[in-house]
Amino acid sequence: MHPEVQILLVFLVIGFCGGSAGLFWAVRCLFLHRRAGGRISIFIISLLLSDVFELVLIPFALAVILEYEHFGNEHFDGESILCAFIGAGLCGICFHQLVALEGILALTAHHWLSRLSTRLCSIISFFLWVGILVVSFLPEIGWVIGLILYVLTGVVAVISCVIVCKTTNSSEPLSLTERFKKPTVKVLAVALTTLLILYGPVSLFTGSMLIRRFLDFALWPFSIVRLRLIADPLLCVLVYKGVPPTQPNFSDQSSG
Repeated sequence: MHPEVQILLVFLVIGFCGGSAGLFWAVRCLFLHRRAGGRISIFIISLLLSDVFELVLIPFALAVILEYEHFGNEHFDGESILCAFIGAGLCGICFHQLVALEGILALTAHHWLSRLSTRLCSIISFFLWVGILVVSFLPEIGWVIGLILYVLTGVVAVISCVIVCKTTNSSEPLSLTERFKKPTVKVLAVALTTLLILYGPVSLFTGSMLIRRFLDFALWPFSIVRLRLIADPLLCVLVYKGVPPTQPNFSDQSSG
């Protein structure tokens, strides 16, 4: 077995084990938050569902990769599974950045967050899930969807950075600024680390992987991005740890 394939298999197993434990941790945290009177964000639900989707796909991806390694290109027919795997990752990073932005707004500027309606958040989530289907079943045009998702993700990340910078340098009372500064910076740090370190390298290869043979390209970027299954639950927990359950935030409050 090629060393590159071994690396990919190791990261898939790490992602599956760590992601399963992290998902349980995040769901428990959200359950306690909801029981305390808090509301659950549509984006967080969608993010965790994308993790569940990828966790379900991991055993199939392992089987497909081993099949490719054993039989080669001639009998390889697992493109749809691998494209769905890539689509879940693309959708996941978008939800990841949206959760980070929503959490930062809830911690620092919830008066702006109140302008986000539940309907708008639901529409955004719906179209992101449609993106997964397009990438999975129409890989010929899936690279266009992938490019759009990467651009949108970058825009959301920049907005998050601007908000954090303006908040930390605001004229609010020191106690209020210090109260939210630490959790806000933690949320932003997880979001940027996931975007730049986990997704940065793979963004250079996504288009090629969608339209050519999967394992003919660099496996290292695709391997490390599986660690998002650990980063996603961590982000969700950080957001809800920093937001008081009784604070009227997140998109559900503005449904009326």
